Amino acid sequence: MLNKFKNIIYEKRSDGVAIITINRPHRLNAMDPDSGREMWEARRDFALDPKMRVLILTGAGEKAFSTGLDLKAAAERARTLGTVDPGVGQPPSLAPVKDWKPTIAAINGYAVAAGLETALRCDIRIAADHAQFAMMEAKRGLVPETGCTYLPKVVGFGNAMYMLLTGDLINAQEALRWGLVTKVVPLKDLMPTALSIAQSIAANAPLAVEYIKQSLTMRREAPLEQSQQFAELITRVIWATEDVKEGSRAFAEGRPPVFKGR
Repeated sequence: MLNKFKNIIYEKRSDGVAIITINRPHRLNAMDPDSGREMWEARRDFALDPKMRVLILTGAGEKAFSTGLDLKAAAERARTLGTVDPGVGQPPSLAPVKDWKPTIAAINGYAVAAGLETALRCDIRIAADHAQFAMMEAKRGLVPETGCTYLPKVVGFGNAMYMLLTGDLINAQEALRWGLVTKVVPLKDLMPTALSIAQSIAANAPLAVEYIKQSLTMRREAPLEQSQQFAELITRVIWATEDVKEGSRAFAEGRPPVFKGR
């Protein structure tokens, strides 16, 4: 546990799972510049710690995962500096270390605007049954950077256009039908579910997990031929690792594997 933060809670568990909680429930976990810097520091620490395997992102309280940019802070910034920093409230994109460790969003309420963009950057999204989702930027005269890029790939072109153009809220069950989230559970089961998934991932071979994420990300973002070439390359790399040999030995010996990440 690192206790130096004011706007987030950063926990590093012995099972290889880290948890970052946006801790501004009085502002529905909206992000201001200080929150963004703290998130950046925590994400960087997670990326560089070889003992950490999976990251869970969530929000404090029962009302919101994050409502994105703190508009009050942005208005004050506009008054004093004459501009608004569009990167504030989107800290996961600021991590200086390329991190291929899996991330899970445990969405405990409103996930709107840049808050939903933060969830979209996660690999797996689990929602409480009262959660609501929206891309409200058009209502504020803004354009969502990540929303326009990732959202159509997650929910499809038509559903993305609906969310982006109307800015209307959709509920958790609608989000589940559209593929925006993987599971919907009661609030009391949200973190236990996210932790169970994270622990299942953390128990697997770390190199294999990271290469799978790289391969799928490449397949989503790169041309088919290029992504296929990358998949073939990492398959050859994985077959040469000690973890592959350990996985085979453990299966043959009827015991859990002990992976070393090499």
